Amino acid sequence: MPTSPTSTPISDCFDCGEPLGDDLAPVAIYQIDGTQGFQHRSCALRSVIGGIGHLLAHPYWCVERHDPDAGLTRRQSALLVDAWVKVVGLETPLPDWETSSAPSSAEESRTDPAPGSA
Repeated sequence: MPTSPTSTPISDCFDCGEPLGDDLAPVAIYQIDGTQGFQHRSCALRSVIGGIGHLLAHPYWCVERHDPDAGLTRRQSALLVDAWVKVVGLETPLPDWETSSAPSSAEESRTDPAPGSA
């Protein structure tokens, strides 16, 4: 079982509550009160970019059903998010489910200096 740098045993994921088990790269998280917890790497990724339901069908899972994990456990969703990132990648813009006029990719929102001004 992994241990923290201070040799405190790490048992359960702070996010999903399941045992860290053989996770070779648990992520340390610190609460505002200074307490420390650990997450599976995939759970940390899910907490940043959202559950699998959010990535695949935001209007249905997040807006209508209020379930960004698409009916799955947090851990199951995190594992699918990890697989989604491996297949789709992070450079691909997330689906633009909003009908706003905001740019849908980082490339469109970047402001380049005018030619010759550098």
